[in-house]
Amino acid sequence: MGLNGLPPAYEDFVRFFAAGDYLAANQVLEHCWREHRDNFYKGVLQLAVALHQQRNGRPEGTRKLLNKALENLAPYAPVYLGVDVARLLSAVRASEWREDGAYVPGEAVSEMAAALRQPWSGDDGGEEPVRPG
Repeated sequence: MGLNGLPPAYEDFVRFFAAGDYLAANQVLEHCWREHRDNFYKGVLQLAVALHQQRNGRPEGTRKLLNKALENLAPYAPVYLGVDVARLLSAVRASEWREDGAYVPGEAVSEMAAALRQPWSGDDGGEEPVRPG
């Protein structure tokens, strides 16, 4: 386990998430969820996939996944393994929905990434994350 009991793959997940590569973020952390069946991992994975769906113009899939992510992450607030889950939830909820049903995360994505990044020191010029094969 890495810092605060989070798996080493979590750091890569956060780096991909912060870079907007939500599919790669999902791929590097999915095995942790499959191994531990922890709803925290499930929730952050759902968040990444929801943002991937949003980017691909799928508002209904985005809405469903965001609601599931909020539901799975809420029990872990305010803090879980050093992650500021309350801040993460607040950032997700701060985004707006357009009348046509599209989710517009805007600046909230940076806040989401910052909340996810809490357990480690952040982008300190370290190695690039290893892309899933």
